[in-house]
This record gives sequence, C-alpha cells and structure tokens, in this order.
Amino acid sequence: MIELRGVEKSYRRAGERVLACAIDELDVARGEQIAVVGPSGCGKTTLLHVISGLLVPDKGSVKVADTELTQLSESQRDRFRATHLGYVHQSFHLLAPFTALENVLLGALFARGGGKGRAEACALLDRVGLSDRLDHRPSELSVGQQQRVAVARALVNRPAILLADEPLGNQDPETGRQVLALMLEIAAEMDTTVLIVTHDRRTADQMQRVVELPSLRGVGVANA
Repeated sequence: MIELRGVEKSYRRAGERVLACAIDELDVARGEQIAVVGPSGCGKTTLLHVISGLLVPDKGSVKVADTELTQLSESQRDRFRATHLGYVHQSFHLLAPFTALENVLLGALFARGGGKGRAEACALLDRVGLSDRLDHRPSELSVGQQQRVAVARALVNRPAILLADEPLGNQDPETGRQVLALMLEIAAEMDTTVLIVTHDRRTADQMQRVVELPSLRGVGVANA
C-alpha cells in the first residue's frame, strides 16, 4: 500500500539546505497498522506529508496505492489525497462555524464532489458515541469529542490509508487510549492501512509494527 525508496526532503535555512526527512526504504502492506517513532526533528511529520502528497521529495520514489505521487501534478495529488487518504491532525482542524455532522460531511464533499455521504457520516458519528452531538459546534464539544469528530471525518470515505499525526497529543491518557482503540477497530473493519506518528510508546505498543526513524542531527545534504 505504501512503498518509499531513497526519499529525501530538505528545506533552506540561512542559505543552507537542511535535511528534513530521509527514508532509504519503507514498505507498508494493505491493512497494516504502523507506528512511526523517533526523536524530535527526525522527520516524522514530514514523512506523513510526503506520503499524503502535501510535499514532493527532492529525490526518491513515493508509491501509494499503486500510484507514483512524484509523477502527479499538484491538482492530481489533491484529488488523490481526497479520494484515497484520511488524515487526523494533532489539533484536529475542525471548522469552528460548522457542526460535528457538517465537519464530517465536508470530508465526504471534498472526495465525492457532491452532497452524498450523510448516512455514512451519521453512522460513523454514532459509532464514535456522538449521535447526540450532531448539531454541536467544536466549541460546544470536549477535546475528546472533537477528536472523535476528527476520526469520523477522516474515515467517512472509507480511505485506503489513514494517516495520524500525534492524534492523542491533546488527550488525557485514558480518553486517548479509548479513542485510539476505536479508530483502529473501525479502520480494521474497512481494511484501511493506518500510519500513526507518535512520541508515546504506549500508543506505539498498540500498533502491529513500529518503525523508528533515526535522528537527522549532523546528517548533511549532498550537493548543498
């Protein structure tokens, strides 16, 4: 489902190129549940951005769901991301003016280009325990409830791949574990591949496999 080879991504700082992510090889099978761990600055979030097509690497191959993302235009990557990927951000990125149901429906709208998906959205919000909060805006929800809305939005299109960047970072441990277990259960039923970035070893231990990225400190960039 995910195949990376020789990937490097860097950025410029004070006129110098700084390595942000370096992956020699990474393979993730369909339906696998993977945790990515490593020290701060090792490129975990950049890796998710590369896999989702938000960033194009300086070099290397990024094949996701049998599609080579480096060969796509920006608009093609946007469409690919909308139809194949779900994304749970640490800060959830819910839209404040919209209700829980509307936030989930927006996820369906971007992928399907129409008003479909209401039944799926309602079913998922019921599944995550929010059937009585459909018309509540994010400010009227607890942090844990906001996270559940974000999970429902990410899964409403039954994505091939679910990416999550420190999704439990704003939670108390018990609530976080409950939401993670529910997210993994629903993803498994959909045969969705899951890749979670986390610094929390307890979260990583709930996954099927752990990939540890080494520190990039002191690693130079060729042809800087």
